[in-house]
Amino acid sequence: MAKVLPTLLILLLLAAPGFAGDIAPSIQAWSRTAGEDETIAVWVFFKDKGPLTAASEEAKVKELALTYPQRTIERRLRARPGRPFDIGDLPLHRPYVETLKALGVEFRAFSRWLNAASIEASADKIGEIAGMEFVSRVTRVSGRRGSPQPETNAVRTPVRALDQYGASYTQLAQIQVTDLHAEGYTGAGVVVAIFDTGFWLDHESIAGVDVIAEHDFINDDGVTANEPGDAASQHNHGTSCLSLLAGNSPGIMMGAAYEAEYILAKTEDTTMEEPVEEDWWIEAAEWADSLGAQVISSSLCYNDWYTYEDMDGETAPITIAADRAAVNGIAVVNAAGNSGASEWTYILAPADGDSVISAGAVDSSGNRAYFSSVGPTYDGRIKPTIMAMGQSNFIADPLDIGGYRRGSGTSFAAPLIAGATALVLQKNPAWTSAEVLEAITATGTMAAEPDTLYGWGILQTLDASNYDPLSGIAGRQSMPMLVAYPNPCRSDLTVRWAAGLPSGRVLVYDVQGRLLERFVLDHGGSITLDVDEIRSGLAPGVAFVVVPGVGAAKVLILE
Repeated sequence: MAKVLPTLLILLLLAAPGFAGDIAPSIQAWSRTAGEDETIAVWVFFKDKGPLTAASEEAKVKELALTYPQRTIERRLRARPGRPFDIGDLPLHRPYVETLKALGVEFRAFSRWLNAASIEASADKIGEIAGMEFVSRVTRVSGRRGSPQPETNAVRTPVRALDQYGASYTQLAQIQVTDLHAEGYTGAGVVVAIFDTGFWLDHESIAGVDVIAEHDFINDDGVTANEPGDAASQHNHGTSCLSLLAGNSPGIMMGAAYEAEYILAKTEDTTMEEPVEEDWWIEAAEWADSLGAQVISSSLCYNDWYTYEDMDGETAPITIAADRAAVNGIAVVNAAGNSGASEWTYILAPADGDSVISAGAVDSSGNRAYFSSVGPTYDGRIKPTIMAMGQSNFIADPLDIGGYRRGSGTSFAAPLIAGATALVLQKNPAWTSAEVLEAITATGTMAAEPDTLYGWGILQTLDASNYDPLSGIAGRQSMPMLVAYPNPCRSDLTVRWAAGLPSGRVLVYDVQGRLLERFVLDHGGSITLDVDEIRSGLAPGVAFVVVPGVGAAKVLILE
């Protein structure tokens, strides 16, 4: 695709995360908190994929690419033209894994993208592993666990079959999904992966869902419904989330993308006492990528074993994996979290990812739900990304094959946004995940003045589907109210908007949502900016110039 795509700058994330400093003190601290016979869960990151020459690496990458389905290759080619696969896709170097295995460690998960293995071992063995020449770093997985973002106020609601949508109309109409349905877009042909606690496909709303693959990463089998040994409520959360995506009970409830193809991943064990679920999420992301997923919907997020400083988009392994999935062309939608009224308040991993579409929650009137997690990220980026209804949503009742109820949580905003994203991709099949993210933020109800409570506002799916990534013109506008020129630009940049529209500030953001400069105006209508003034904080590439209350313009900044 012969144009610059803004979030492709995030390809820098393809490099494995580095770590500086002696890790021995950390291991000593872990051993003090562990019992004598207790094992510790850690991620072991390897320095490389083995002794590869440039030629052998290229040959292995080409050979591996042949094993992927055509739709995965096509999606990656759109997102990463010229280099759809790289060393990050190669499997772990087997001798490294065998060396750990010889120590008697217990393996929990493997990640090609992270070039790491999640293991359990004693502190002494972990100390030995940390000193191995092929190990770059070791990070602990906390013993505390997170839980799925809960549905609150979950009370049964009488069903009234008013029309095609029934009681689900409000949550879909608010984000213009009904408008896309009216145009004939239903998600058909788009592959959506959903990661959750499990799925009870007997419920009438999702009994006919088109499942192309499913896997239980907890029990390592192909069953995502409850199995012997599971808690009775294990598949409840995932069932309700899937109904918002794929529900198809005309006159009662409809999902946002009811004719999409679905990949089901069971990654969250509601009975676990440690967050191995995060490891399974990472494995599920790599699996979904290999099957050609175009969208990931995840209502699972974590913060118990992190600090706010870790919410920088570069620390949590699950965040690194989520961003890698996005770089590979998958639109990753993740719940922002339900911590807005707690002491933490902020978004949770992996919602802190640069390329992750972080879903915040509003009520039916468009007011932010009190529990919806807020931004910014620790490094100052705007989060959440976009909002959808997440308070008193109409959902499938996982306790009643034909029942429905109301539930609240950013868990329920995320599948609505993921389903809407599938509609956008059905209408614009050549778009990359970067272009989807740009369209969603450029057309949100607060696109002209994003903040850390609502992000870019409430999703407007029809407007996003009509967005032009080349011109930066949003939605149904025939002419932009704000223009910036010359574009591309090397020096002076003129920003002009229609007479009579509000003025006062001009804000400049980079592609990751960081505010670089704020210019205060003493007159309205136009301003000329010295690009050198903002260049220190802006790498060559795409920037967004915003005049609050007017609009936004995308500008390509040259060297």
